[in-house]
Amino acid sequence: MLYKKKYKQFREMAGSVGVGDDSISDDEDEEGDAGDDCDNNMAQHYEKEKYAFVDTHPGHSFSHLAKLKLLVIPKVALPQTKLCNIKDLEIKSENPIDDTKESRENYAKMALLMFYPFRHLNDLKKKGSYWKKFHRELKIWKINRKRSKKSTKRKHTKFWERGFQILQNMQDTLTMEKKVKRARDPITMITQCEQPDDPGTKTRQNDENDPVSDILQFCSTKM
Repeated sequence: MLYKKKYKQFREMAGSVGVGDDSISDDEDEEGDAGDDCDNNMAQHYEKEKYAFVDTHPGHSFSHLAKLKLLVIPKVALPQTKLCNIKDLEIKSENPIDDTKESRENYAKMALLMFYPFRHLNDLKKKGSYWKKFHRELKIWKINRKRSKKSTKRKHTKFWERGFQILQNMQDTLTMEKKVKRARDPITMITQCEQPDDPGTKTRQNDENDPVSDILQFCSTKM
């Protein structure tokens, strides 16, 4: 990611300073943005150029795009179940049940929002369906993958090609979490807990005045 949405300063929102105005010094700009980001260090990583949103954009009056000095990997937060397991989509089924249709629409909408350029939500639909739009782009991507990048038979698609790879990586991670069990810790495997049933029982006979119990009194290691 090379551009990030950035909130305007109060005087910018009041109209005293326009987007791209060079009258703001770098120090003032960084100081004003320090509180806008979760990570305060991000404030010093912006270039001076700023780009305004179109008038119809919901954030036009209080935000703009700013260019970052270095490429960064964005963090993506998605609602649970919106990007479900691919097997739940029944991609090869032509007559899925209603629950599957809903899962398809949710999955396609999230994927298109992340990797398909648009100005209005209707740009993400084909005949009123997010899934039809996504499935069309997926089929084109599969066809293009079998052809050379220089081939004149490659079909044009607006969906970012690496987006499909990222979706597959997310699916692989989900599969690994559900199918593969974490290996047991060797220390846990050879350690037996011997905590007494009565938590008030004194376990240190040598020093009854010491209120702190020794953890070694509760656990013994099998060698």
